[in-house]
Amino acid sequence: MNKIVLAIACLLLSACSIRQTVKPVELSGQPSELCIVKNSQVSRREFLDIYMATLAAKSIPMKTLSDDATIDACPLTSTYTANYRWDFAWYLWYAEIKVYRNAALVGEAIYDVTWGGLRLDKFADIEDKIRELVNDLFPTKKIDSTKQADKK
Repeated sequence: MNKIVLAIACLLLSACSIRQTVKPVELSGQPSELCIVKNSQVSRREFLDIYMATLAAKSIPMKTLSDDATIDACPLTSTYTANYRWDFAWYLWYAEIKVYRNAALVGEAIYDVTWGGLRLDKFADIEDKIRELVNDLFPTKKIDSTKQADKK
């Protein structure tokens, strides 16, 4: 009987997973301006703020568009969604960032805790998790403006 309980417990715990997948965006040379379509359905503004701050640290030019803009509004466009949950503390439950070049999907990052409800690492720092997703999605190095000036 104890072996059956142990087997069931192992199956339940192994089913509890956090899924994080990233298909990086390839930016060649100086990246073109990234237009980010605001998502008014995201309840916490921090997601967009951290997304934009991480892009700025990578010297990726960007601007925001209203939430009714389409993915073909700019040559390089991004959409995002983020859902948070409460379980003794707020945590990022689901996040998705998609990047389109000329309306074709060229990169995406997904963080999904849907099946990870029993895992304690779901309480990872929200800001760190968003930065990690953005850095994995845009793996370009920060452009050193002094070196750019030296080339002129």
